[in-house]
Amino acid sequence: SDPSTWKWLMAGTQDNGTIRYTGSSALVWDPIAGGDGGDCGINQLNPLNVYHSYYSVSLERSTNKGNTWNELGLPWPPTLASLFYPPVEVSGLTVAIGAASLLVTRNGVQPWTTVPLGLSSNEFPSAMRAVDANTLLIGTSAGRVLRVWWTGGWNKAQLTSPAPRYISCIAVDPTNPQRFWVSISQIGGALVYRSDNAGSAWVNCTAGLPAIPMNSVVLDPANFKRVWVAADVGVYQTLDLGSSWEAFSNGLPNAMAADLVFHKQDRMLICATRNR
Repeated sequence: SDPSTWKWLMAGTQDNGTIRYTGSSALVWDPIAGGDGGDCGINQLNPLNVYHSYYSVSLERSTNKGNTWNELGLPWPPTLASLFYPPVEVSGLTVAIGAASLLVTRNGVQPWTTVPLGLSSNEFPSAMRAVDANTLLIGTSAGRVLRVWWTGGWNKAQLTSPAPRYISCIAVDPTNPQRFWVSISQIGGALVYRSDNAGSAWVNCTAGLPAIPMNSVVLDPANFKRVWVAADVGVYQTLDLGSSWEAFSNGLPNAMAADLVFHKQDRMLICATRNR
């Protein structure tokens, strides 16, 4: 989303391209890139600069909020294996793509630096979150959590794993960068975890949630105890750091809640559903 207004959104829609919402009262979304629509990102310091991906390791940049696009020098076909839709993260001029290795730039465009992640065969980044422009958290399809940070070069450390299962989303408390949340989109076991010590240990925060995959997690920046998760059906809210949850789906269709964005300035929680 655009940090100045929730009424500017960009989303990837798989086989239906990348789309943009600019505040239409009729909730009309405009197609801004064809083909596949994967993960997207916006430079929150200069929201004219936006990014969208197709599939595999691909990325294009626009300097006019999606009216025109430029390729970013990535080889095609890709030379790095990844999920079909790998995670993309943008924090200022730091732009990253999570594949078998991390591809990252610190100037918003190519050239790219390749950071080996030491993952197992067929294990790939499945979620990524920037703590800031110098620090990235990566969750993988096997439940691994890594921290990658810049000190004149990129460093890597593996944190404790919350569970050996598919991590779908990572959230960081803006008031306490030591507090992380992860959601799990694989059936069986706990589905939401919280760490209060930068990933050294994790707390199971699943009590009260249905036993279905959780696809996204976001925090209220004005209340660190308030968190929302998007599930395969519906959205849920906690007001006590995950000790209990309640349904937060009034008005939503009976559909997969695939992604969440909380707009800090406008105090707006936005849910993207799949197929409806």
